[in-house]
Amino acid sequence: MEERCGMMITIDNFERITKEFERLIKSIEFLQKETFMHSTITIEQYIVLDLIDSHSNCTTSELASIKNVKKSSITVIINRLSEKGFVEKKINKLDKRSSFLVLTINGMSVLKESRTKFVSLLSDYFDIDTDKFNECIRILEYLNRNFNEKGLDK
Repeated sequence: MEERCGMMITIDNFERITKEFERLIKSIEFLQKETFMHSTITIEQYIVLDLIDSHSNCTTSELASIKNVKKSSITVIINRLSEKGFVEKKINKLDKRSSFLVLTINGMSVLKESRTKFVSLLSDYFDIDTDKFNECIRILEYLNRNFNEKGLDK
């Protein structure tokens, strides 16, 4: 057993938090399925749109690295999003062999619509006040920082 900051880490605590994370992940996965059931994009396409939005001027290779998947997997998703008019490839002026991925106006619109629907579903299912929600975020950020500092964020 290890004690830090007054918290005793025990097998029972570990099993409890593992079970709660699993339940939370299942609930979020259910809400994701509900969000994208009648959508023009899939969950995977949403994730890629979100990554492009949050990583400006990213390349297909960079997205593959971020998601820890093969470039070919991302390329398939990018091609489908491009066919739907949600993503464009812009030639890198410094290196004409590579291109940056950018969201089109339609891509931004479908991303915003999907986020709004998902957040609305979250709000309906998870009745939690703002202070408790922010506390959860702070705790998760703290845990992630600790994992990151120890190199466990791979």
